[in-house]
Amino acid sequence: MKNKLFAILALMTVLVLSTAALAEGQISLTHEKYTLDDDGEKAYVFAKAENVGDEVMKVADASFELLNDEGKVLEDTESVKAVGEYLQPGESTYVYAVIDLEDVEGDIADYNFSIKGKDNDKYTSVRLPVECALDPDDSDVALLTVTNDTDEVLYGIKGAVTFLNDDEIIAINSVSMLSKVGLNPGSTVTMKVEMPSAFEDTAKAIGMKSLTLEPIACTNQKK
Repeated sequence: MKNKLFAILALMTVLVLSTAALAEGQISLTHEKYTLDDDGEKAYVFAKAENVGDEVMKVADASFELLNDEGKVLEDTESVKAVGEYLQPGESTYVYAVIDLEDVEGDIADYNFSIKGKDNDKYTSVRLPVECALDPDDSDVALLTVTNDTDEVLYGIKGAVTFLNDDEIIAINSVSMLSKVGLNPGSTVTMKVEMPSAFEDTAKAIGMKSLTLEPIACTNQKK
């Protein structure tokens, strides 16, 4: 009887903890891809991060590890890069992490990548309407036309483009306006986002015009 009671209490604890975790928010990763740059000097991992919880979450508490065939960590980083990092429930953004291979000793057999996310109640990423197309004068450059559809002057606007071959992430790059340069309500600005030089050869082999461009533009503001 006592064993059954303990089992029931344990199950209830798990359910409560699971529900609390979901309420706080969770980061789900899809479209994950591990790759080396064109020169084989750096290891990258790309992914799409989505907030599948019901609270605003910051894309943070990340871990990218390179492992040998015994599972030993050869090198790691906790740094992850994202534009629109404060995710509303259901929102997503593309992210990446990178490790320089210069100091890695041993053969890489596997990797781990995770993002736990962090609760946030102070900031939000205000998403802005954005149109994206390749520059007709330079196919290695994407042009982002960003519109301020709010009634306030917005500062520090960031833009990013994820370059995809079907659903496979080829590269991600971003650009930002100076923090003291504002965009007036109803105004637009065009931002240039280049194909990262680390993946130019890969992109050209596929064909820039064959790639799908996934743009995002936002500014982070206090609530």
